[in-house]
Amino acid sequence: MRQYLDGFAHRLGISVPANDQIDGQVLAYLNEGLWSARCPEEICYGEVAVTTQYPWMYCTDCGAGWFSVIFPGNKLEIEAELMKRRKGRNSLPHANWVPGESIDDLIAQRIEAEGE
Repeated sequence: MRQYLDGFAHRLGISVPANDQIDGQVLAYLNEGLWSARCPEEICYGEVAVTTQYPWMYCTDCGAGWFSVIFPGNKLEIEAELMKRRKGRNSLPHANWVPGESIDDLIAQRIEAEGE
């Protein structure tokens, strides 16, 4: 991801920022097992895959700037709980999580889906 974003920024003539050049923060979320972050600009729906090894995001859709990506403190616990979900047509999506959902929420969703 870093190589992609660095290359994208380089093609636009933008340098990878130092810590004092970050334009803000965005929250990471899980969508079908992929950690992602959305552009914070109201007029943009851009999103990119993000990693804890390179917790930065540059919006490749609108060029809004560089943002530090904030991952949940219990990231590993969230991933472990989501891995317990059964795959199949009657189950929940395998690995979705949004900021604000607790582990208890994820457990309740899994139990409800398994009971159907």
